[in-house]
Amino acid sequence: MSIKIIDYAAVKEVENSPDKSYKNTFLIDVRDAEEFQAGHIPTSLNIPLKEFRETMSLSNDEWVSVYGKEKPLLSDRLVIYCRSGRRSNLASLEAIELQYSWVENYAGSWIEYSSFLAA
Repeated sequence: MSIKIIDYAAVKEVENSPDKSYKNTFLIDVRDAEEFQAGHIPTSLNIPLKEFRETMSLSNDEWVSVYGKEKPLLSDRLVIYCRSGRRSNLASLEAIELQYSWVENYAGSWIEYSSFLAA
């Protein structure tokens, strides 16, 4: 399975979906907590790369206790990003190894996304 690369427009479509048609889509930021706190895409979850495999292997009950929502199903869409695309690519590969079947890497990541905030 290959990793699909998505762009800013695709991420904005997910972020701005008023009808919740993307309810089975999880935006996951794999930067460190400090980076996440400095700015992130709205609705994204912070799962640092160094914790990604362990976190994505939690039981649903454990996941709910940490994130307050259901854990992604293996068939749910994971949109993964970081600062520049390198860590998100590594996390995307790990997600595929964990049997997630709909994995997308936002290669432009926070560098690209934040450039539109300043515009």
